[in-house]
Amino acid sequence: MKTLFSEDITVMINGKILIDESRITINTETKYSVLGVNGIGKTTLINEIVKKLDGVDYLYLEQDVSIEDSQKCFDFLLKADDEGYNAFLRVEELCLLHEMSDEEIEEYNILTELLNAKKWNQFESEAKKILKGLGFLDINRSTSELSGGWRMKLALGKALLRKPELLILDEPTNHLDLIACIWLSDYLSRYNKSIIMITHDIDITYSISDVIWYIGNLDLMSVKVYTIRGNFTNLAKFISDSNKKNEDSYNKYQKALAAFKKKGRTRTELEDFENRYFVPRPPKDYIVSIEWPTVECRFKDAFSLRNVSFSYPSKKILDCIDFNIFTDSRYVLVGNNGAGKTTLFKLCLGNILPDQGGDCIIKDPRLRIGYYNQQIIDSLPLDMTAVEYLKSISSSLSVGDCKGILGKMSLRKTIIGDPTNIKISDLSGGQKARVAFAKISVEKPHIILFDEPTNHLDYESMNGLIDGINNFNGGVVIITHSMHLIRNLNRVQLFSIENQKVLEYKDGFESYYRHIIDEIEN
Repeated sequence: MKTLFSEDITVMINGKILIDESRITINTETKYSVLGVNGIGKTTLINEIVKKLDGVDYLYLEQDVSIEDSQKCFDFLLKADDEGYNAFLRVEELCLLHEMSDEEIEEYNILTELLNAKKWNQFESEAKKILKGLGFLDINRSTSELSGGWRMKLALGKALLRKPELLILDEPTNHLDLIACIWLSDYLSRYNKSIIMITHDIDITYSISDVIWYIGNLDLMSVKVYTIRGNFTNLAKFISDSNKKNEDSYNKYQKALAAFKKKGRTRTELEDFENRYFVPRPPKDYIVSIEWPTVECRFKDAFSLRNVSFSYPSKKILDCIDFNIFTDSRYVLVGNNGAGKTTLFKLCLGNILPDQGGDCIIKDPRLRIGYYNQQIIDSLPLDMTAVEYLKSISSSLSVGDCKGILGKMSLRKTIIGDPTNIKISDLSGGQKARVAFAKISVEKPHIILFDEPTNHLDYESMNGLIDGINNFNGGVVIITHSMHLIRNLNRVQLFSIENQKVLEYKDGFESYYRHIIDEIEN
């Protein structure tokens, strides 16, 4: 192991200190996770480090990438080694010649020797595995057909194949489904170069981290970068120990101040004491709780799809499936992008009808189904407050009722302000998500369908969501890319959509995890 970079860094924005002087050290063969609340300066810190990496072989994959159109996905990845790719193309050209000249034979021999030295066959095989792991079923698909999310996946694949001395990734799981997250977590755990990764994905942090850079104000004086060896467990202990130390220091200071005041000191003496020994009050622990209404009545046959098929004009998605949801179900749906997970939700909600019509859908007329997805957040009325929004859904609700519902989503008045009384446009992504959770509460559902509920949620909000789902006594069906969510849900059943069928995966998530890795590797 050698040191690639070691320097004290201060991050400034518009003349103000964003991150106070902190020692940043980067070693070879070491994986760093960069953690901290939204807006604390994680990406800004990385940008500052990148400016100083003279002489280091690094690749920085940011969240916005540009990819040229009209090339095959496989070719785009192979260009991670331009020299090898150009040699490969030229060898193919030479092989198509009816007869080679002496000069062309010599060129062919030189290029094939170069490709052998580069282990080009292994390089191609690795490229195919990476594409499969990231969900590319057709490696010869044109890049012109890819959406922004798929282009990000492709750029990530090329970065992984390139294997620089230092790979820097900014939220690499943002556009990945569960299968791709499983594969990436395993792949990075075996990656033998250095990585710096900004991420909210707790499971990847657990899997790969040798060192965590935590950006925060743990000493209550200024925001700094704290270096903690180990994974998220070590970070949690470090933060807990720091908070206890701050609490002890504050209590000690308050006792000393009270004793000093008893001695009848002058105002000047008191101010001098406070200036010399002042310890700020530690903030309260940031805990997010989420709670949905208790389900009072249950139905024997709540919801069933019986022998249901569904096709889009160009493709059949589901073929003769049976699927039952009960008011105490705990299901997670898994499967490749495009397998039909969201389509199944749309069938459950009645947004689309099966090929056979609606007669094969059995639903108790009293059943209420709540639904959460990204589109619900995007469609929130930005010019309303959260209270106004809930009242627009149910006019019978009083302001107090609305505040009570929002309070059960940890949207309540604090010393910082009252998020229930400001426009939704001014709320953070996580707060908007909790407004959407509150909407579901107003509907008093017996069953809730969640489509990627952890997007926009920080670690504390995700744990609040986990507790909320575990404590909800109704039925739950979830589509998620979050391994942390799945692993922490109680009595969950896994259903996989594959080959147009819905199949229960009875061996549990850890077995499914290994199945995905083995399938891609083999």
